[in-house]
Amino acid sequence: IIAAEDHVRSGDYHSASEIFRQSLSTAKLTEDQTCKMYLYVAFCYAKLGDDMQAREWHAKWHGKFRTHTLNDEQQKILDQYEHTMEELKANEAEDEVLTSLMEKYDKISADPLEEGDNKNK
Repeated sequence: IIAAEDHVRSGDYHSASEIFRQSLSTAKLTEDQTCKMYLYVAFCYAKLGDDMQAREWHAKWHGKFRTHTLNDEQQKILDQYEHTMEELKANEAEDEVLTSLMEKYDKISADPLEEGDNKNK
């Protein structure tokens, strides 16, 4: 667990998520540790930009620990996950706007006289 947390702190979310997932299947963990690991896996996938896997692990966590009272450390991980997911949504929205603008610009650039030609007809 400590090694995986070190990977999170250093920004190596891929390695961290693999260690956390492996630990979930092989290590004997307390309920608090298991809860924390599910949250960390969701957070790591969110940081990697894989919102589908992040949501899947968040759903797994929610299904397993719906009535679990989070301690401060778990709440912090959940907050980081939620913040990261909000950033992903904002970036997706920005990407959609930029793509739309680029497509519009490309269309105008491809035939810049088209609009002027229509006025002369």
